[in-house]
Amino acid sequence: MQNHDFGIGESVSINFTTCVRIGFGRIAEIHEEKLRAFGVKTIGVLENSPDRRRAAASQGFPVLSSYREAADLAPDFWDICSPTSTHLEVLGRIIESDPGVNNSGANILIEKPICTVSRMDDLQRLLRGFQGKIVVNENYSASEVTDTVRAQVWRLALRPSRVVSEMTKNRTEDFLGGRFLDREHYAFGYEGPHMIANVLGLGDDFLPRVFSCQFYDDIWIRGNEHSNDHSNDVVSLFRQGATEKRYTAQNGALVILYTAMDGHVGYYYPGPHPTAHIPPHDTQTRYRILAVEDSAREVSVVGFYEPIPGFERNIGQVVILEKGKIKEEIHNIHDDTMSRSLQGALAFFHGKRDNPYSVSQALDNLEMLELWEDEAESGIDRGDSDV
Repeated sequence: MQNHDFGIGESVSINFTTCVRIGFGRIAEIHEEKLRAFGVKTIGVLENSPDRRRAAASQGFPVLSSYREAADLAPDFWDICSPTSTHLEVLGRIIESDPGVNNSGANILIEKPICTVSRMDDLQRLLRGFQGKIVVNENYSASEVTDTVRAQVWRLALRPSRVVSEMTKNRTEDFLGGRFLDREHYAFGYEGPHMIANVLGLGDDFLPRVFSCQFYDDIWIRGNEHSNDHSNDVVSLFRQGATEKRYTAQNGALVILYTAMDGHVGYYYPGPHPTAHIPPHDTQTRYRILAVEDSAREVSVVGFYEPIPGFERNIGQVVILEKGKIKEEIHNIHDDTMSRSLQGALAFFHGKRDNPYSVSQALDNLEMLELWEDEAESGIDRGDSDV
């Protein structure tokens, strides 16, 4: 018996918790590290890649050959860390193989996004009649930075006129290295769900009322002349440079969702970041912000998500601006979103709290990715901050 604080304000006594993990890539490594700290033991790994199967075995994990073999181990939950394109197949195999305790259905933790937009209907059909528990690991929904922004907006009694949710990095090296290209949502597909989750974390008043416009930018990349793997030719990647989407919220605020993979910050606010551009060689810097502006009072609350320049990981910051100048700073916000999110999932599986991020919430988030598609696409100015 072990005691763990599952992020619900109390220490929860639990019996030893076990999981079977599907996939053994980078996200699986993160899950293993975080879940092990909460007393979870991985009793088996399912992985198709021979190299990753060998890697799992070399690290002491039992590598399983089938879902039936995995189900026979009676894991307390399944941890899906495989690519998004495999999620429906994996869910189907788990549901087919594991009826759960007393036929109550399996407990399933699945990485976001739960599926692609084009497979949403298939997912809903698959889950009809499913009686188990599914938590989607949208880690930004557990952010302390978002909670702090919301609390400061309330404390200052702001009337939001504009909200900016931005996540920008320079993905040039990733593109050159052959990393995954999202050809369904393009640049918006990598961080869009996180950006939406951050805005909706402010409250239901920030749900869409009217959808406005969007734009996409291509990115031009020159290959590394010193590498045998890349030519020195310039290559254009369609719609992979940047995306901006806008809507009017229920409370009347203009919401701007902006992401760039070319390193060009769209909405720069005074704070911990020294510049508005991330060069191609900088693979560490991320500009991740959530800003709530009250134009009538010329006051803004801006949350900066980790990583923050000059600080260790999992440390965030919130800045309050007045007439564009820093008036107040809240430093050293511990914001290990992954740990908080996984804590919430474990607490839900143990019946200690409600579902922290349900299938319904995940599907609502995904639907928002598509709601601009019927609108005429238009190029719009990347407006500067009002304050």
